[in-house]
Amino acid sequence: MAKQVEPYKCTLTLSNEILTLAADASYQIGRLSVLSEHRQEEEELASCVKYALMDEGILLTPSQYRGLKLGEDLEKVPEASGLLKLYKKYTRGEAITEKTLREYEEALFPNGVPVRMSRRVEGFPYPIPMHARVPSLMDGLLRFGASKKVHPLSRAVLFYFMIYALAPYSRLNGPLAKLLFKAMLSTYSKDLAALPLEEMIHHRKKEVDAAYEKAVNEGDVAPFLSYMLRLIAQAVTKKGKEAVRQENGSTPLVDKLVALMEEGRFYSAQELCDLLKLKSRLGLSKNYLRPGLASKKLLMSNPLTPTDRNQRYKKA
Repeated sequence: MAKQVEPYKCTLTLSNEILTLAADASYQIGRLSVLSEHRQEEEELASCVKYALMDEGILLTPSQYRGLKLGEDLEKVPEASGLLKLYKKYTRGEAITEKTLREYEEALFPNGVPVRMSRRVEGFPYPIPMHARVPSLMDGLLRFGASKKVHPLSRAVLFYFMIYALAPYSRLNGPLAKLLFKAMLSTYSKDLAALPLEEMIHHRKKEVDAAYEKAVNEGDVAPFLSYMLRLIAQAVTKKGKEAVRQENGSTPLVDKLVALMEEGRFYSAQELCDLLKLKSRLGLSKNYLRPGLASKKLLMSNPLTPTDRNQRYKKA
């Protein structure tokens, strides 16, 4: 039986399949750029942070998540507030440098950086390089990230793979991998910043892990790269369909809400949840308010401050 290759020593074999997948994802991204309005949604970035931390066992309560979407500093979960600020900064085209790592350490480890000494970290079953080698390996990775020799989508996936493989810290390497992955995707197209990739990775953990395991067993990143390129294309396609739906106007759910609302009356979010018999305000925002506002079938009481806690809505 062949000796298993350590992940950070895996090679990359480019194939026609990978080139085709990258081309397909690029085509879908091009379509999305035509349909979208090139804006960052605070709520969507907050969702990215929520799922990035959830994979590390850091769970936000509903009230904490609402606060995060409003940009509030969460005293009990400082990692969430710090990571959101980094997402906002590095999905706007800020270059990834050694400074990025220092900012990550300050945001996620306010009580001191958790230096690891072992060649294994919790939750990652493969050997990792000795800690003394990490600085030089990370420096090489950053130089690779700034190169133009590999397609930006493939480069982003390779960054994701290698952050786990190098594991610079004894914990919370996952959020760093996802942050840099999303940041590199955003340098290719700003429309990728708010893609729900963190949520998709969370819900497909077994598939993602299986693709990673296959890559390690073969000593080649290609299987993982192929899987992640498909995932990106699926997320972009889904986002494009949402954009088309908003462009074409209302949805059946919005029409249902409008039919239940009284003329001239403003409703709070909770009142609308009660009207629709919904348990979650997140469902109200995603399925009713956002498409309703986009199609101009709903109006806000305070349109200059969309995230106002006292925001109310009425039908147009």
